[in-house]
Amino acid sequence: SHGSNYVRFGNGLQICWGNSAVNQTITFQQPFKDAGYKVGFCQTDPSAHTYNNIAAEKKTTSFKFTSGYQGDWIAIGYWY
Repeated sequence: SHGSNYVRFGNGLQICWGNSAVNQTITFQQPFKDAGYKVGFCQTDPSAHTYNNIAAEKKTTSFKFTSGYQGDWIAIGYWY
């Protein structure tokens, strides 16, 4: 199945993506099986200094970036 910012594959893999700002809680359209999913980030503000975003407060339904700048993110894990 799929939606505007996620795709679920028959083998259980789920990929979600979007854009975020500092201290924003990201809520997935579909939950992951557990909080073991991985999050990648790419800063999109060219005027900002390079800064690492930290994905914290990971839950099956959401996570929160606690530092950094606005950018695009991708989360990869399993939905079953």
